[in-house]
Amino acid sequence: MSHDNLDGHETPEESVRISGRVKWFDAGKGYGFIVPDDANQTGLRDVLLHVTSLRNAGRDGALEGAIIVCDVVKRPKGWQVTEIVDLDESAAPPREERPRRVDGDGHGAIGSRGDRTFPARPRGDDGGRREVRRDGAWHDEGRPGGGGPPGP
Repeated sequence: MSHDNLDGHETPEESVRISGRVKWFDAGKGYGFIVPDDANQTGLRDVLLHVTSLRNAGRDGALEGAIIVCDVVKRPKGWQVTEIVDLDESAAPPREERPRRVDGDGHGAIGSRGDRTFPARPRGDDGGRREVRRDGAWHDEGRPGGGGPPGP
């Protein structure tokens, strides 16, 4: 890759070969991050792993904890993988089955998004779901006026 410098000429980016482990990768988002073995190579920063780099290496994803060797470049927003040299997923720990979160009414996965679990929103005094308005305040569904005192 290259970028235009101020006089209009292209300047090649200097790449650095690093080894490290995949911190996480989300195929739905199309990116993840690598923790370098020698953090001094990237100024103590994690490295962006974009799905295009994986696809160029014939892969669609990377397991958390996999050992990776790759070439990286410094971009305006940080370090990014440009080429994957080796990806060893045999070193990745097996994915643990995470228990599904269940609320008090027996409903599964309340507040859950994929593999991440978020706390369920509190319920109002009358058992109605509480929601957040755009201004950040809570209001109760099902009450007249969206959260004020009950109607007549």
